[in-house]
Parts: sequence; C-alpha cells; structure tokens
Amino acid sequence: MPLEFIADTQTPVVLMYSSTLAHWQTFHSAIQDLLQGKVQAFGVHQLPGWEGIGGCRLEAKLSEWDSGLWKAGEVAFECRLTRVWWDNCEGILAGFIGTGLKSGRAYLDTPFGEPNLEWCLSPDRDW
Repeated sequence: MPLEFIADTQTPVVLMYSSTLAHWQTFHSAIQDLLQGKVQAFGVHQLPGWEGIGGCRLEAKLSEWDSGLWKAGEVAFECRLTRVWWDNCEGILAGFIGTGLKSGRAYLDTPFGEPNLEWCLSPDRDW
C-alpha cells in the first residue's frame, strides 16, 4: 500500500495508508526487529505490501540519539530514533492495529525532527 509525501497541506505529511491489516502487521514486525536488535534500519518503502508513490522513500533507523523525521531528499525521508522512542512508536502502532484500523489515524510524531513535518498512519488517504 502507499507511502506518500503530501506537501500541499498546512503541515506537510509523510502518509502511510492501507486498510489491509497484514500491511500494518508487516510494518509492526519491522519495528519490533529494530527493538530486538535484529536490524539497525529498514526501508518502509521496501516492506512487502508498501510502495513509495512518486518515488517516496522512508528509512527507519535505530540510533544512539533521537533526531526524528527529516527530509533526506525531495521525496526521501529518514527517521532516526533510540530504542526508547521506537518502543513508543511500536506502542502507538500496536494501538492503531488493535482498533481494527477504525481509529482513523495515528501519528508517529516525536518532539524531535524537522519542524512542520508529520508522519501519519491511516487506513485511507483521507487522513
């Protein structure tokens, strides 16, 4: 399902959207792999079921410091967080999945990162 950068909004957003539970479970598993030390990074756009629209790419990385979500190119993004903050994101995602994708949306925002840039999870593009 899509991973898309939407720049023409009040606050630009990296939007992940899918109504398929298996896609969210794959993303959740990738975050758990970060937390368990199985991987140090993964490309969200490379996960099964996810694709970058218009070349959008998002790298999720385990780091020794929290720098949050940043633009790494025109439609390329990188999110570097410590294990503590990835654990927080994993909890947010688990709650989102637990609602059966009916909660509308969830934000993987941190107090770090590029100002005026959000990372939103939604069951559809109408976030």
